[in-house]
Amino acid sequence: QKAAAIVDRLRELIHREVGVTEKQLPVAGKTLYYWQLLPGDLTQLVLAMDDRCRPLTAWTADKNSISKAMKNLKASSVPEDFSTCLDFAQRALDSESFGRGFQKKIAIISDHFHEVPANSPYPILQASVGGPMDNLAITAFEIRLRGGAANGYEVFIQVHNFSPRDKKVTFSIHTDKVLLGEETLSIPARGDESRSYFLNQLDEPAVMASITAVSSKSGADGFSLDNRAYALLPSRQRPVVLLVTEGNIYLEKALELDPSIQVTIVKPKNFSSSLAKDSQVVVFDGPCIAVDKPALYFTPHADDSCPFAGSDEVQFPELLPIRGDHPVTQGVTLVDVRINKARHLIPLHGDTELLRDKAGPLVLARSDGDSKSIAFGFDVTQSDLPLRIAFPILMHNCISWFVGEHEDMGSEEHNVGSSIWLPDWAKAHSVIKAMDGTISHPLVLGHKALFRPRFPGFFQIESKDHSLKLSVNFNRPQESRLAAKAVPGPGRISFRGGTVPQVLISGFDNTETRHTPEHWPSVLLACAWLLLFDWIFFCFRMLF
Repeated sequence: QKAAAIVDRLRELIHREVGVTEKQLPVAGKTLYYWQLLPGDLTQLVLAMDDRCRPLTAWTADKNSISKAMKNLKASSVPEDFSTCLDFAQRALDSESFGRGFQKKIAIISDHFHEVPANSPYPILQASVGGPMDNLAITAFEIRLRGGAANGYEVFIQVHNFSPRDKKVTFSIHTDKVLLGEETLSIPARGDESRSYFLNQLDEPAVMASITAVSSKSGADGFSLDNRAYALLPSRQRPVVLLVTEGNIYLEKALELDPSIQVTIVKPKNFSSSLAKDSQVVVFDGPCIAVDKPALYFTPHADDSCPFAGSDEVQFPELLPIRGDHPVTQGVTLVDVRINKARHLIPLHGDTELLRDKAGPLVLARSDGDSKSIAFGFDVTQSDLPLRIAFPILMHNCISWFVGEHEDMGSEEHNVGSSIWLPDWAKAHSVIKAMDGTISHPLVLGHKALFRPRFPGFFQIESKDHSLKLSVNFNRPQESRLAAKAVPGPGRISFRGGTVPQVLISGFDNTETRHTPEHWPSVLLACAWLLLFDWIFFCFRMLF
């Protein structure tokens, strides 16, 4: 895999830089490598580069110390901050005095070449380790609640093919214990393939998406870190709806069958302001009482406390088309609804007329800051509205407009290396548990706790009385593209195994060096041509 291969090459290059000779020992048909330290006075400061610059050693000429530091080098999942690390290296050289006869130089070992400043005060040599590889990556994985009153979740995924060849992968959605679904995807060269799925309710909140190559014949996937994505199922907050009615079976069933809400039913004589305080929405069937909660009124009776006033009564009103640009009326049509009798409502400034006839409004929506209310000027039992599919949709839209359904539709996405501000209850002593059991602690800046994940997965943040789970993904297209810039130039060399280039051992002469391609493909092609000509001449001799 890419990260492990780079670490191995880094170790080898650093060994050669500190004065190490490589020897081969054939054992049982395999070649083993070991290194022997050579005398020298090369003083080095070894730095590891990711989103920050981490010194692995102090300034030292002790080859054993450098070798020990290289053995502890580990690959990082965090994208690099090259400019910061280069600036750190230059400042380290500026601040150190080595005496006469020493030359100050910088060596950059990476999987691609970087753009370095032309006016650098010190010679810079870049060594590019390895070569381009095919890679596929999950570039999007989102789970959202299904819209409306439907149970379950909507899943969206996207897989990108960074290679110049078409690829086939097996995509799967699963938890830690259960496979939820699997599909084979054909992804065009340098293209994307997207899918959407539905998931039913799950007991486990942590869901993962994974891709695996169908066959290794077309080239292996070069990077495993972007082959898995993580997501937490978003939780829907079920608001409590208080229905005040004498026994309207249509309203009761329309609300009770909506799985996104909780319904409490009371009779008008038992209604009290304390019951309204424990609810998020109040639905009045007949009574018209002003409350400090979002309220839905059916056939409001005009009195001093009613926020809606009615006017004349009309028999069998001829309805005009419903207003369709309001959240309550989305996906609903009422133009052919039959109503025996209704009462026109008197709108106030700012009210929205959702339904009316030629004489006046029959349904009004009112929004005054955080206070929202809706009034229907007719009794649903005096119409055929409850017999239509529009009725439960209309009721759900009213509740959703009151409580703001969009606020909990999806889960928040976090990326490797990003800064995640934790809730106020998280402190410096809070514990962050990773999937592999690793334990760390948040960084506290001022009065806020900060977490910067350095690898993807699920993380559990725990305090004395609180707990929070986060999902972190590796969505870094620039890192998943394994055909990085490899344009040769001054001070640039390509190292792909074999003998370490002499320029890396002897010094920095600003020469332009290219990696010499292997000759076996040309030899195989030449053999194929010779066999072809030999077969043609053989056939010629046999026929003539």
